[in-house]
Amino acid sequence: FDGTPHYSDLAAVRFEEGNEIAIYPNPANTQFTVKGDDLIHVDIQIIDALGRVQEVTRTDRYTGAVFNVAHLPAGLYFVVAGNGSKRATKKLLIQHNDYPASNY
Repeated sequence: FDGTPHYSDLAAVRFEEGNEIAIYPNPANTQFTVKGDDLIHVDIQIIDALGRVQEVTRTDRYTGAVFNVAHLPAGLYFVVAGNGSKRATKKLLIQHNDYPASNY
């Protein structure tokens, strides 16, 4: 590197429409629902803030799935839905009734 600035072309990246998921309720207490377009045979992962996969399920319904998270510690998680070629990620906060949201 000789200190001469080099510029590259600007590129825009677009994700295909319909590659979105919704999760509710968020924050979740004991369970939450994942909904989206075309979610049949999609792997849905719950990943903790350290990147550890806590749960994986494959949807068998077109509209999504319901997850029981009462056994998971309160905290921030990521919900990742994908089938290899498409992937969507959302943040999920799990808070149990004995931990108010103001503690996060």
